[in-house]
Amino acid sequence: MEKFNDELNEDEEIKRIKRTSTIALVLVLIILSLLIGGIVFLKSIFSPSKELINQTESMDGKYKIEAYLIYGGATTDWAVRCYLKIDNKFGKKVIYNDYHIKDSEMIWEDNDTVYINGHKIELPDGKYDFRYD
Repeated sequence: MEKFNDELNEDEEIKRIKRTSTIALVLVLIILSLLIGGIVFLKSIFSPSKELINQTESMDGKYKIEAYLIYGGATTDWAVRCYLKIDNKFGKKVIYNDYHIKDSEMIWEDNDTVYINGHKIELPDGKYDFRYD
């Protein structure tokens, strides 16, 4: 009889541990989802507004550049930021960032060299940023 009670207590203990583990896992997943959702939401509402003003593609079609007009709000001036998209690769990277301007003029010298507002950029690794000029 005592052996039966020990087995019953062990079964109840196992069920309790499983139930506690399941509840803890669900709570962790809920907290992580809320954190990720909150970060995405806050990032979207506090990011500066941007408007596509120009885009161009290299002669061989390997590179595509998109220029955006950035407005950070009442306390900052306009800026232009250009993103490079490489054919068959995911994502884009900033190759040009300039302040106190509202337009972008992009002229291709060859398949790997572009002039943006007079600044020469060798692709794919070149970049211009007014903060480091």
